[in-house]
Amino acid sequence: MKEKTISKEHKELISYCITTFFERFSFYGLIGLLIFYLSFSINESGLGLGEVEAIEIVTLFSALSYLTGLLGGYVSDNILGGYRGVLSGIILEFLGFLILTLTNNISTVEISLLLIALGIGFIKPSLSNMVGKAHDEYPVDKSFSTYFLYVNLGAFFGPIIVGTLGFSYNFHIGFGLIAIEMFVALIYFLTKTTIKNKYQTPQFSFKRNKKFFYIIAISIIFIITLILLTRVNSSISKNIFFIISGFFLLMPLIYFYDILTSKISKEEKNKVISYIPIFLVSIFFFIITEQLNSTMLLYIEDHIIENWIEPTWIISINSFFVIIFSPLFIKLWDRLKNRRPNDHDKFIICGIILGLSFFSFGIPLLFSLDGKVSAIYFIVGMIFMVLGELLLWPIGLSITSKLSPNTKGSEFMALWGISPAISQAINMNINTIYVSSPISFFLLFGLLSIVSAICLLFLPKKVIRIISNK
Repeated sequence: MKEKTISKEHKELISYCITTFFERFSFYGLIGLLIFYLSFSINESGLGLGEVEAIEIVTLFSALSYLTGLLGGYVSDNILGGYRGVLSGIILEFLGFLILTLTNNISTVEISLLLIALGIGFIKPSLSNMVGKAHDEYPVDKSFSTYFLYVNLGAFFGPIIVGTLGFSYNFHIGFGLIAIEMFVALIYFLTKTTIKNKYQTPQFSFKRNKKFFYIIAISIIFIITLILLTRVNSSISKNIFFIISGFFLLMPLIYFYDILTSKISKEEKNKVISYIPIFLVSIFFFIITEQLNSTMLLYIEDHIIENWIEPTWIISINSFFVIIFSPLFIKLWDRLKNRRPNDHDKFIICGIILGLSFFSFGIPLLFSLDGKVSAIYFIVGMIFMVLGELLLWPIGLSITSKLSPNTKGSEFMALWGISPAISQAINMNINTIYVSSPISFFLLFGLLSIVSAICLLFLPKKVIRIISNK
């Protein structure tokens, strides 16, 4: 009887993973085309906005994709429930891609990107929470390792398939493929997800959920402010970066305050407090992993001797290594069983490995006379970065799931999602270091990652026990 239950719940986990594969396929497929669609001329089937404005729009879209996770997580926890939250997100993304496919002007593009960002905000925290809470028999860290593998399968195939169609034929053919794929995701989620009674719709109360309306109001003000800035000043990068940085730094404070002052038990409050150092240290780790779409592209173009590596391949290379190493991690956790390092120790190892990845990029440049190095150092650095990612995301999600209050699961998952957003906001202001001195950039932030990881060793023993689920 027990084996039958585990088998059924394992199928449920796989249905969540396949759903997230569809969602990540669509997101990274869009990211691979969006900046070119916005900047290419009308004769090239683009919108002809120019590179500067295209970069600004893509940056805002990425920022809103993180930000909407806070809103989506709150709505799922307090109004819709996890199942309906994911369902709503899939529908929003499908509508966004459908509009993007059928129209060809900046106004409808902005509407479609907003719908897609909202859809991502509903799907990611709710689906992550459902993976963590799917069942008790299947190890949580193994669940998230499986989940992370499907995320990267989507990230690997999305840019290759959608990008090829978009560039070889027409951007709208690529967008149309994504719209069809999201419709398939909708049908799949409706037919394959069966354990719905675990995710009951919460009883909504206007009085009890007045903070929800505050979040809505703040978000609307934030979006209107950005729109007004774009209309007043055509070169708004610094203004946007400052607003995004400040907003992302403020949101975790609001969320931690909201959760700690809500009606949760003393034990749950202790878990939330113990989670704070993990959240803060993760920011340093994400400063490294969030470089894949910015400085690492420049690193390949400016410092690699061999010309067989194209800068645009970097996401595919990263995802390829993740796909290769993910099954090995899953087998490792299975084989170690009770001898597995606890989540606290895994997180420390993660920070050290990520620091070594930046050392692998920076140290060879230190001994190079012409600023050029072999691609082998880049490959070694990427392997370290992927190994660090394979610890960072699954273990971070696992810790977040284990320490989340029972009634705040999706909201707490959204809080984890804001950590890379804060790192991205910080990167907006520190990436100039790379331009002036790539060596200093890699060595400094590699060292900061290792030092921040080691600092976790000195947490109070009670906090370490809570993080380690002892």
